[in-house]
Amino acid sequence: MPREFSRNLRIASELKRFINNLLHQGIKDPRLNGVTISSVKMTELSGKAIVLFSTLNFDDKEEEDILVAFDKAKGFLRKKFGKQMKIRHVPELIFERDSGPNRSIRISKLIDDAINRK
Repeated sequence: MPREFSRNLRIASELKRFINNLLHQGIKDPRLNGVTISSVKMTELSGKAIVLFSTLNFDDKEEEDILVAFDKAKGFLRKKFGKQMKIRHVPELIFERDSGPNRSIRISKLIDDAINRK
């Protein structure tokens, strides 16, 4: 039995791949060096895509710079994605930090510290 994918899941998957490819090949903004898109979640009815990004070892100032860079590139990303996918209604992009990788690193360090104290 074939798996069924909704349109939103397909768009989210393609959007993640598309933005990651552009980050590594096409966008020349130095604030976005080392940034990776970890996931894209589509809202059901409002036509918005929440794009979660991550990078190792960034602080609040760097996060702010990354958000400004993404905000500046939103129109460019939407236009290129719409042309590539040949879709009329490209979702609005909302960029947010994915705290999962940094949280994992912090927990790993805490475990290592606890083991080393014994």
